[in-house]
Amino acid sequence: YVRVVTGPCRILVVLLLFVCASLWSLASELDFVRTRQNIIFLFVPFIPYYLLGYELRNANVRRKYLFLFLFLLSAAALLTAVPVLEGVESKAVRLHWLFGSFSPFVILMAACVFQFLHAADQGRFAGVIARLSPLALGIYVLHPLFIRLLGQTGFPGSFIRPEAAIIVWILTVFVWSAVTVWAMGRIPYIRGLVTGRK
Repeated sequence: YVRVVTGPCRILVVLLLFVCASLWSLASELDFVRTRQNIIFLFVPFIPYYLLGYELRNANVRRKYLFLFLFLLSAAALLTAVPVLEGVESKAVRLHWLFGSFSPFVILMAACVFQFLHAADQGRFAGVIARLSPLALGIYVLHPLFIRLLGQTGFPGSFIRPEAAIIVWILTVFVWSAVTVWAMGRIPYIRGLVTGRK
């Protein structure tokens, strides 16, 4: 695919796949369509993320703080949507989709984080990235488990405003996942499964 298709065509395919995944996710949240929870339906919508990573890696853009600014701008817009949608009918469904993997806000934020870290890989953040990169696969695999566990406990509670609760939730899941993967990586026979290294 990436060898025989031109750059503009690949980008168009990525955009179309993201649009389809986003609309499918929204339709699922609103019960317009029903999908069985199996590996096919869970994996296929994430293909455009994989293809986007290839395009961003080869973009060779070094203005990392521009992407950090765009990330913060998108995050601020997303957090602003929380109080705006309060009191709207079916707000739980809509808020869930807005913060889901295929929300336009989340897609943009993911791309900005990727480009920021990719550009920072040659700078002062290279050491931090080098330490976190072996944990990335394990964090990706384990984080849904911790999201579910925290959801069952009611964390972080109703005493925290929704805007702040989202940030606390993200940081808690990331740190919990990273620490767990790091600890598992200390076990010889499990290290390869969670870090991809022997």
